[in-house]
Amino acid sequence: MAIMLAGMVLRYWAVSTLGAAFRTTIETDKDQKVISTGPYALIRHPSYCGWLLMCCGYGVAMQNWLSLLAAVLLPLAALLYRIHVEEKALAASLGPEYVEYQKRTKKLIPWVW
Repeated sequence: MAIMLAGMVLRYWAVSTLGAAFRTTIETDKDQKVISTGPYALIRHPSYCGWLLMCCGYGVAMQNWLSLLAAVLLPLAALLYRIHVEEKALAASLGPEYVEYQKRTKKLIPWVW
């Protein structure tokens, strides 16, 4: 439950940091800037990281290794595809500022990946 709660808190923090820039679709506003504060200072996709933590917590709660693997690997596969598409769109839309942001932050796990 603690892992799921940590994921919920991280996801909420990420969404509230983006504010009006948060979208469920892959799009940007004309005057949108790169957000690099809050959880975005360490990772580019903290909302997805929070979602994966919630999935991991669910898998652990099931007390079965197969459940844990399924609960994490299936959403991870979908998220990796979405991240790939999203990062291409953000780099195209936000330009060099986003490319520099990519170079100094990790994708999902701070200091690791």
